[in-house]
Amino acid sequence: MCKFIIRIISFFIITYSSFLPGQSLKISTLYSNNDTEAIIEAMHSNYDTIILDYKSTPWIISPLRFHNIANKVILIDKGVEIKAKEKAFPNHSDALMRFTNCKDISIIGEGSVLSMNKNEYVSGEWRHGINIRGSENFIIKNITIKNTGGDGIYIAGTKNKKYSENILIENVKCINNRRQGLSIISGRNIKVLKSEFSQTKGTLPGAGLDIEPNTSTDIIEHILVKDCIFEDNFGAGVVVGLRKLDNTSQKISIHFENCILRNNHAIENTKVAAEIIVGANAKNPVKGNLVFNKLFVENSNWGILYTRKRSEAFTVTFKDCALKNTNKKEKYPIIYFEVPNYYKPMGDIGGISFENIYIDNTTEADLVLVRGSKLGTLRGFSGISGTFFYKSGLTTKPIRYINYDHKNNKNVDIKYVKIDD
Repeated sequence: MCKFIIRIISFFIITYSSFLPGQSLKISTLYSNNDTEAIIEAMHSNYDTIILDYKSTPWIISPLRFHNIANKVILIDKGVEIKAKEKAFPNHSDALMRFTNCKDISIIGEGSVLSMNKNEYVSGEWRHGINIRGSENFIIKNITIKNTGGDGIYIAGTKNKKYSENILIENVKCINNRRQGLSIISGRNIKVLKSEFSQTKGTLPGAGLDIEPNTSTDIIEHILVKDCIFEDNFGAGVVVGLRKLDNTSQKISIHFENCILRNNHAIENTKVAAEIIVGANAKNPVKGNLVFNKLFVENSNWGILYTRKRSEAFTVTFKDCALKNTNKKEKYPIIYFEVPNYYKPMGDIGGISFENIYIDNTTEADLVLVRGSKLGTLRGFSGISGTFFYKSGLTTKPIRYINYDHKNNKNVDIKYVKIDD
């Protein structure tokens, strides 16, 4: 009876107070015995701003699913932790917060924490922290997302809308998540600023950021990643895996600016190792451009790049980047090109420029390794230009070829210049 009376009071508070425009609601003013129901009720009210206010214990929630919600600002007070309820996420796709076909949503914290129970999720890879699908005009700022059973943040489309758009992620930390820190599956006009993606571990790929469409109709357009840190991830710091896009897909445009990559790809990870991995469709790759500007890569066992991208795919540019104390595992090159297909000819690999790359390593490594196949399926290495300045850290023969004849190179111009202290 008491619970029923509290629900009635909550109903009248929401219904009659929310007729006034621009009103905010502290969720703690609703009935307090079920945090999940309180948040859902607030989100479906007419209040445009709801406040997850501080209380001495975490907000304990079951999966939150929001469909067609619009014009909501969610403010999370300083010191607040929103925590997944134990044993309440049995389905692999249960997310802490899932937004489908929503618009004009802001989640703004003050160093607030969203956390799940990673050790509980021994299978699956989709129990994300914040799952955004087919949504637009979305802001996430000033929060930490940790210990999820999937990605810290996942961005994709729906059947009705193939992409999410106008997304801002700023001053967000995604730490110790099971699959990725951030996944972008299909999106347009996405900005990721001043954020950290670290300690991802649990299931592959285990990257800090993975841009990886699921179908040829997905969109990767106007993606900006700036002033971000990728470190201590089980997999690469950044994966750009565009194998599902082809020459019928919309052109891609991705720009990284002033980011730091540090100590990614764990020693025990037996997959191919690099701080950045770039992949493309081997048969009919998508067009467009991918830019890495002013990257700083340091304290890594591996090189900066691994790719099997064909030269006719989207262009890749590295400009004004610095490497310090990388390639501590001597057998790995700084830049690693591998044949797209070991058994079938798929054309040339390449289509990448390196402009003003500075290297200061203590361990000597090959600058470039090109690996073909014994069946001769690598037809060429083409469209490669680069100027590298190295203080130390290059072998005496910086460019090495395996199972490939460099006489088949086309438009390859790589310069490496030794500089004094």
